[in-house]
Amino acid sequence: MKVPDSRSFWDVVYERRHEIRGIAHSHPGGGLPSPSYEDITTFDAMEEGLGLRLEWWITSSNRLISCKWQGKQNYSSHEDFGVYPEWLPELRSLSGYGKGNEHDNSNSSISG
Repeated sequence: MKVPDSRSFWDVVYERRHEIRGIAHSHPGGGLPSPSYEDITTFDAMEEGLGLRLEWWITSSNRLISCKWQGKQNYSSHEDFGVYPEWLPELRSLSGYGKGNEHDNSNSSISG
């Protein structure tokens, strides 16, 4: 489910918190993405507020990582997926990748 980063996004996350396995978003450009300080503090606050541990996916135009909690504001990441999530092409498309817009704003989606 694609939801813009807005109040409605947070409402959907809270309403569907028992169905959500993780949240994905895109970073501009290509190469190996990594979580920003803003990402880490957002992950931490959301998990604390929801009382859940989630998987956090970050995609660039050509790479994908997954982050998981390892302790207060400490998340480990990995890139070895074998099979990529079914939602990845749609998120990359919504992010403008492949259209010459690799530096557009990021988008978010929820995986349940």
